Amino acid sequence: MTRGFWAMNRGEFLPAPGLKFRFVHPIVYLTHVVNAKLKAGDVKEIDGMISPTLIQLAKQELHTSDWNGKPGIEEHAHPFSIRY
Repeated sequence: MTRGFWAMNRGEFLPAPGLKFRFVHPIVYLTHVVNAKLKAGDVKEIDGMISPTLIQLAKQELHTSDWNGKPGIEEHAHPFSIRY
């Protein structure tokens, strides 16, 4: 934020109707998991590069992490080759 107010706690929060923020908390790289599954023959190479497989792996990673069950935490998975 270049101008504005950053609340340090909920008591300092100032409502801003219509304004939303999305914070990226952890970024977890799943390359080592995908490579291990490829080596073990659990997935085919093409499956290790497409979103359904990556989303499944991201869900598994979230389920076993400290972030599991915390409000607002969602899993997203994208291959590195994706362009935004």
